[in-house]
Amino acid sequence: MKYLIFLVPLFFLSCHKSHQNSSIYLYGTYTNYVGEQPTFTVDANKSTNGVTYVSDTVFPTVTVVGNRIRVLIRNVRLKLGGQGYIIDSFNIQELNNVDNQWHVQAEFQTTDTSNLTKLVTVLVLDMSSSIGADLSTLKYDAKDFCNTYLSHNTGSIALVLFNNGIYSYDFSTSANYVNNIIDTFSNIKDFTTLYGAVETGLSMLDTFSQPVDNKVLIAFTDGGDNNTNSPNTALNSIKASPRDRYAIGVIGQTDYNSDALSNYIASAPSNFVQASNYSSLQNAFDKIYSLISSISQIEYDRTPQTFTNNVDAAIQVRIQIFGHPNS
Repeated sequence: MKYLIFLVPLFFLSCHKSHQNSSIYLYGTYTNYVGEQPTFTVDANKSTNGVTYVSDTVFPTVTVVGNRIRVLIRNVRLKLGGQGYIIDSFNIQELNNVDNQWHVQAEFQTTDTSNLTKLVTVLVLDMSSSIGADLSTLKYDAKDFCNTYLSHNTGSIALVLFNNGIYSYDFSTSANYVNNIIDTFSNIKDFTTLYGAVETGLSMLDTFSQPVDNKVLIAFTDGGDNNTNSPNTALNSIKASPRDRYAIGVIGQTDYNSDALSNYIASAPSNFVQASNYSSLQNAFDKIYSLISSISQIEYDRTPQTFTNNVDAAIQVRIQIFGHPNS
């Protein structure tokens, strides 16, 4: 999965409705040359930080709708300071080739900012003996996450549980099915095959063939890997995966390795959440949920104006975005 990451100033969106700020832009290039299909391409280099565009799942589409051209950009995510944001509204600006100024296109219809939540997720859970008396807390919080995820989602979730072994359970849209697996799992053993379990989860995502908006892996552990063969090879393989990856760690065990979680298992350091103990684990799961579910689409209708290739320059577009925290 290819990500375009942009920078958002820290003063952006301090509260739900105070987002009249001119600093948050997604840039792109639009064409509608005579004899060619219209196109829209996101420009990562110009766009501001804090927006993630998942470009290998669904590319922007441009279609003719009546007497207008509809531009649809799916899989746009706002993430500020580790917090997911929902896009509330946006406006379209184009660079005028005559005066070289940006102009708001008030006549263009901004038709949709729908929140897209059709995900497929693998939840990778540490079930080693080091969890001890906190196992019931882990199970409760993991089930609570699955309930929230499946009640607000049109996708599905799979489980990979691990200790000295790796136990995988196929994708399901049933919270009862997933919760029953977590509830009844009692094969608690020594050792932590964390890297191998994550590799198993990534392989499950790679082979999932149904259409979704994003493929996500979430890994939880309270310790470091001590049972995956060729661990450095496994870590590098995980880091090279194009999948959207998140990690939750509970601090406490002597072999706990935050570097592996934040720099290898998580696909970005901001996708790593630490809990100081099991009492704060639910907050960590909630934060991860806000990140994975903050995916929106931007849709607007443009005029059917055509251009001549090699005569008219492509249209430079910037989309000013307003939003609020996904809490």
